[in-house]
Amino acid sequence: MVLIPLAVIMPGAVFLISNYKADDDRSLLAWTPDLVDAAVSLPNSRLRLRLYDSDPAAGRVIDEADDGSDAPFAGLGGDNKASMVRVSLDMSGILPDAWATAQEASDWDPGAEELGTPGTIPGQFLPDADSATQVTAASWGSLKAARR
Repeated sequence: MVLIPLAVIMPGAVFLISNYKADDDRSLLAWTPDLVDAAVSLPNSRLRLRLYDSDPAAGRVIDEADDGSDAPFAGLGGDNKASMVRVSLDMSGILPDAWATAQEASDWDPGAEELGTPGTIPGQFLPDADSATQVTAASWGSLKAARR
């Protein structure tokens, strides 16, 4: 378990956890991580990540990535590394269709060959400023409550 000290992750935001600082010789990141913890290791099988509410007594799961049953839903290891990218925020993160293998690269050091956008949202998922409707977590909750 990784505890994120004194951090608030806003809905739809990203929080980058890395083994090394961006300026470390072992890192290819061009983006500054929000948390550096060398003990973090993601498995290539039985992957399951859970994000919990900050209230330890509640123990409420806010979001999840993968279902922990087999190989990760997306991403590539080996020589051709590519991140697992959330492509649907309106479905559960434990469903395979909520994920895809990264097809673009940004925020890496020059010469890096990894695909992914560490610390940022992939370009194809950014809202178009002319047609985007901003919905906050509080307003969405209010809408849902009003329908009951």
